[in-house]
Amino acid sequence: MQKKLIALAIAGCVVAPAFAQSNVQVYGIIDESFQSANFGNGSTSRIQGSGQFTERIGFQGSEDLGSGLKANFRLEIGMNSDTGNLDNGANVAAATNTGASQLFQREARVGLEGGFGTINIGRQYTPIFNVQAPADIFNVAGIGSNYTLTNTGMTRASNSVKWDSTNMSGFTAALLYGFGDAGTGQTSANGGASGESLGTATNKDAGRQVGLNAKYANGPLLLMYGYGKVNNAAAVGTTTVATKANVFGGAYDFKVVKIVAGYETAKNDPGTLDVKGWLLSAVIPVGADSFKASYTSLKDNTAANAAGKSGLFAVGYVHPLSKRTSLYGTYANMSNDAKATRSFLGQTGGGAQPISATPAAGFDPSGIQFGVSHFF
Repeated sequence: MQKKLIALAIAGCVVAPAFAQSNVQVYGIIDESFQSANFGNGSTSRIQGSGQFTERIGFQGSEDLGSGLKANFRLEIGMNSDTGNLDNGANVAAATNTGASQLFQREARVGLEGGFGTINIGRQYTPIFNVQAPADIFNVAGIGSNYTLTNTGMTRASNSVKWDSTNMSGFTAALLYGFGDAGTGQTSANGGASGESLGTATNKDAGRQVGLNAKYANGPLLLMYGYGKVNNAAAVGTTTVATKANVFGGAYDFKVVKIVAGYETAKNDPGTLDVKGWLLSAVIPVGADSFKASYTSLKDNTAANAAGKSGLFAVGYVHPLSKRTSLYGTYANMSNDAKATRSFLGQTGGGAQPISATPAAGFDPSGIQFGVSHFF
């Protein structure tokens, strides 16, 4: 027994320094809210997660390799704390994910950082989403988020390589290529469904994705441009539907108010997707608190849905209790023209929902949300 203990002690001395050289962090967000909304089938009240920030738990770390080079990794799980389940988008159907569930649906990547910038490989956010997200003052979460109108199905890319530049006097850029391998990912409905496309055994081009962005940040000014293209599988076969999107965004902080604006277009090659949208938002500090107001408009220009115009108006208030905990409230109203059926983020698609939340064409969903969010 004594020999075994000595051996374990020696092994511990050998292994421990290897871990000590790395910086590993466990982090996450718990966000719960009370929501009352009318989606066209009567008012429904419920407890709903991700009202101000999308819930998650993650593991990330870095290691100094010397000579200005670092290794880094991130593994991030989406979850619903109101039920204890994985995020609806994380539990991918067998038909689109070869029978496997995505545990690290949000991110799973490893990379190197140095004077050349950062290169990451794996599942990660796309350059176009890295422009869309800063233009959403509701943090791509809850009923106030404009992402229900601006999402083009290119949030993340599996099987991808991404380069992020260093900061060059306020200028930064990013490039991404997704290989679209069959095995992980989600099929993407044209222009707005949660998820990403993947290749198939008979269609290697399906799921392949490219993206880029360019940003300039200087004091109160932020200017952004993002581009994305993804080959969605039209069916199991040899054809693909190429979706292309362009996003422009900007912000200026006047101290008494921060103004955010954006413009976006998205099309595919058969013409079943052709949308244009714009947004204008404001964040007003009230002491340590903040008041938010936003309007986003989306016009569907396809022949089938020429009258499909939607507009989302949202206001919110955030009261921090500490650096990690805050209370919040949001009111939102989605106005739909004759052929539009848009609803709030998280209310349609992506697995079973507590209620049937897809509104009838022309119905205008409205709702309120009160909650608490905590970072750890």
